[in-house]
Amino acid sequence: MNLPRIYLIAILLLAFGVGAPGQEPPKAVLVDEFGRIPCEDLLARLDVFVQGFGTFPNDQAIVVTFPEDRDPTAKSRTKFVLSRFESAQIEDRLKLYLGKPNGSLETQFWRLPPGANFPNAEATQWYEPKLDLRKPFVFGYEDENQICPIFVPRKFGELIMNNPGSKAHFVRTSRR
Repeated sequence: MNLPRIYLIAILLLAFGVGAPGQEPPKAVLVDEFGRIPCEDLLARLDVFVQGFGTFPNDQAIVVTFPEDRDPTAKSRTKFVLSRFESAQIEDRLKLYLGKPNGSLETQFWRLPPGANFPNAEATQWYEPKLDLRKPFVFGYEDENQICPIFVPRKFGELIMNNPGSKAHFVRTSRR
């Protein structure tokens, strides 16, 4: 080999072989954060959050709920969030987490681009318990203020269609 060719190879190796920082990895985006709010506000925030995923078709939705000590409201809020994603038919893009109790009910909405890491390592993923179809159960209900329903007709129809022989009873109560 001649000397200019060796120099050219050495320059190319130095130019392309040395690790240089490339594009930064994507980061999770905190979209919204709030505490105890009325159902109408929660509905509005959820609708904006769900609609935002039309703009980011590959992103994952992360919802973290930090419960109050010994308060079941966090799980009902989490079920409500799940029902809104089911209504929009994008529940496969949603991951629900329960954070450690911190004294007050708080919720965070995160958008996680592909390749990004979830920033809250202390939260544990929450899964909807599997329904036991051998005994009666409540499929949908309203929250403590009777204004936040979690009934998703499409999911109810799928449940009945996938389990032949099942019976359903609709119970409507009035609080007058």
